[in-house]
Amino acid sequence: MTEIILSLTAATLCILGLTEVLHTLKQKMLFPKKYPKTRLIVYLDGENADLQLASIAEQYRWSGKGLAGEIVAVYSAISSESLENCRKLAEKHNIIICSEKDLKNLV
Repeated sequence: MTEIILSLTAATLCILGLTEVLHTLKQKMLFPKKYPKTRLIVYLDGENADLQLASIAEQYRWSGKGLAGEIVAVYSAISSESLENCRKLAEKHNIIICSEKDLKNLV
């Protein structure tokens, strides 16, 4: 009985590994080498703006260029402490951070 369970577990893991390899090969063959310039604009608001930015930074780190070429974080009406934390996170993760007024100049 133990052998059957171990065999099924190993087979399942092998199938999942094979699908990951096939997905990676498909990505390499179908997608262009040079991506178009893309920006992900994130609006930060409320008390937890720094947590919102940390979450987006983690998604970007996980997805890479598939998510966007760069991230622009736009803030409005957040506390100075949250703004300072957001600036530190933005510097660490190469995220552009600006106010709503400055967003027009960025485009």
